[in-house]
Amino acid sequence: MPARVIPFVLVATLASVVGCSGQVVATADADATQTFALVGVELSSPAGEGPDAVRAHASARFLRMPSSTDVDLASHLVGASLELPSIGECASVAPFEEERGFPLASFGPIDLVDVGSVTVEAGALLAPLSARAFPDVVDLVSGVVYTTRDTSDAFPAPANYRFVIAGSSQLGPTVIETPAPSFPEDVHIAGQPLDGDALFVEREALPITWSPGHPEGVVYVGLTSYEASRLVRILCTFADTGQATIPAHALPDAASTSIALHRVERLPVDADGFDGGEVRFDLAVTGTLRFDAPVSVEALDEP
Repeated sequence: MPARVIPFVLVATLASVVGCSGQVVATADADATQTFALVGVELSSPAGEGPDAVRAHASARFLRMPSSTDVDLASHLVGASLELPSIGECASVAPFEEERGFPLASFGPIDLVDVGSVTVEAGALLAPLSARAFPDVVDLVSGVVYTTRDTSDAFPAPANYRFVIAGSSQLGPTVIETPAPSFPEDVHIAGQPLDGDALFVEREALPITWSPGHPEGVVYVGLTSYEASRLVRILCTFADTGQATIPAHALPDAASTSIALHRVERLPVDADGFDGGEVRFDLAVTGTLRFDAPVSVEALDEP
């Protein structure tokens, strides 16, 4: 079944959350708490470049909250979510155009726990994460988040990753250990290998092939263009089977667009001190597409 374009709003900032209405109240079982780890590693490599060109970002959030709090909604509040269309669908992303409603009245307080120092170990990599204060959200979320200091460290993939937590008065020392997948390899678009040069393609359905990953894994394609003072971003999600097609009506209305093929893998957290959580790896290969004359922007609204 061909992918279709649907309206889609990606919440990228806390502004949309702060704008939600509703008074925050304590839940009946506010004394019962749960602790979750939400860890993310994002690696992006220009096609045709070596490991030195990889841009990396890692982050970690350690949430302590009432047991009644929905973890998925909490991940939105603390900026740790990744929203994608359903498999086989494409979506036009429109940041900041409308707000996403959250049932804040059902939330108890969410504490982003200070766990002491956090270090990422992977292969020869040893990278400390920096703690920074998280801006309060309507007196609901407070604490610290951990992020990489810069993007100069050569994060490897595939590799075994260890997130070493020194511990604090709020959480004892522990280690989160999990394997990272490999980058998508041998990426071809409309039969052409994605490399350091821009690919010239027809404005028609674009077949994409790559080395398949986990049979239950997911990839998504991001198409981003900026032309005539208009930013357009399209996301398409597919199973990680090694082949997919982007429909013509999902292509941005522009003479060129950047393209990124992302492999996403979500792995559960199983470590002392945590009731659950996930480590999410997002590994992307990027390039540029150039089209013939652009078509009408109304194409994005076609069924």
